[in-house]
Amino acid sequence: MFSRFAVPHAGPAKQTGETRIPVVVGGVTINLGDFIVSDANGIVVLPKPEPRTSIV
Repeated sequence: MFSRFAVPHAGPAKQTGETRIPVVVGGVTINLGDFIVSDANGIVVLPKPEPRTSIV
């Protein structure tokens, strides 16, 4: 993780949330298994690769 500034720690969780669900950040949907690549210039979300199939 890259952080430009110090980030304070959050307090204890008061309720449980959902996991393994798609989220939308900046208009981009991020699904389970997607790759997220980032550097100081930005962030790219790469979709989860589809399994390869072959006909034998």
